[in-house]
Amino acid sequence: MGDELYILFAVGGKVWGPQSHIMKLKKNGSIIDPDSWEEPIRVMKMDGTYLAAEGITLDMTYFEACNKAYLVWSYRLHIGTPKDSGSMLYIATIDKKEPWRLTSEPVLLSRPLYGWENNEHTINNEGPYTIVTEDKVYITYSGGAAGGYSYVLG
Repeated sequence: MGDELYILFAVGGKVWGPQSHIMKLKKNGSIIDPDSWEEPIRVMKMDGTYLAAEGITLDMTYFEACNKAYLVWSYRLHIGTPKDSGSMLYIATIDKKEPWRLTSEPVLLSRPLYGWENNEHTINNEGPYTIVTEDKVYITYSGGAAGGYSYVLG
């Protein structure tokens, strides 16, 4: 991001509670040396609150288009309950100088509505990946049961 190397990952203290974090490689650091990385920072909204207080945020990816920087990620709330939202994809802009802080409100891109996204008791949109061309941005993602044979790309 910008001229710096970052890693985006999710970690949490409970099984269904990972949250998106970002970690920067120190100047002249080695990517394979754990001490060469700065402390992880949990991704925040514009107002400084965490991306999600409850649920999970994971599979964050970064891309640039039209001179703007973006993050896309998966968010799921109430997992394993009757209120389970399913994992949905959100997008927001960021400042490359502070990529852990959104500069826009998150916007819902997709939620699992199709049969291939809802199978084996799993309602799932996750793992976004972008392909950016000169004039278009394509976002593909995974859907269905991640642990089964029906896990597919959309």
